[in-house]
Amino acid sequence: MSRTKGAFLLVFLILFSCARPRIGLPPPPEAESFAALVRFRLVAPKRRLSGKAVVLIHPGELYVEAFSPFGGALFRFWFEKGRVVWEESPGGPVQAVELQPFPPALVEVLPYLVLGRWPPERSSRLGEGYHLKPDGQGWRLTYFQRTLLRVQVRKPRGIFLEISPLRMKVSLHFQEITPRPPKIPPPPEVVPQPVDLRSFFLPEGD
Repeated sequence: MSRTKGAFLLVFLILFSCARPRIGLPPPPEAESFAALVRFRLVAPKRRLSGKAVVLIHPGELYVEAFSPFGGALFRFWFEKGRVVWEESPGGPVQAVELQPFPPALVEVLPYLVLGRWPPERSSRLGEGYHLKPDGQGWRLTYFQRTLLRVQVRKPRGIFLEISPLRMKVSLHFQEITPRPPKIPPPPEVVPQPVDLRSFFLPEGD
């Protein structure tokens, strides 16, 4: 099956799933896997994108497939246990990095972070220098006191994310959400470039 056909099949599966009774936002704490249909707006240096996206969450895994307002494929994004893969449109250029360190506790809270929820029964200390901190109507993820990610909850069904190191801002509006997501498609075969976060973000000697 071609990647284009696979993309349309994935969208069909999500829309079919969303035809079931809604569970509302956010999902209950036990819903560690879910699929969502969102409207998004992304602003970054030399880049502005908007449209709709399919989001799939499995324990430790995140997949996003984004489409323009006219239905054209924009990008695909995979995140698994610290490994990040970005593909510019199906079959386009691929970038991949592996973030180090990336503690297991941070993997476990991924489904909650995407929805702007504080993980239940979870300490603010995630290990390896990572912390979650309340911040107004949301929270911040820091790495040795440097802010990596800021999330604000905006009603109704809105989430605003600011990824400080990338100077990227993303607005999400959840339109549908359902449990039992389809299987995440495999990313392109590419060797990720290791990124040592301590060396990358912290001044020498910290």
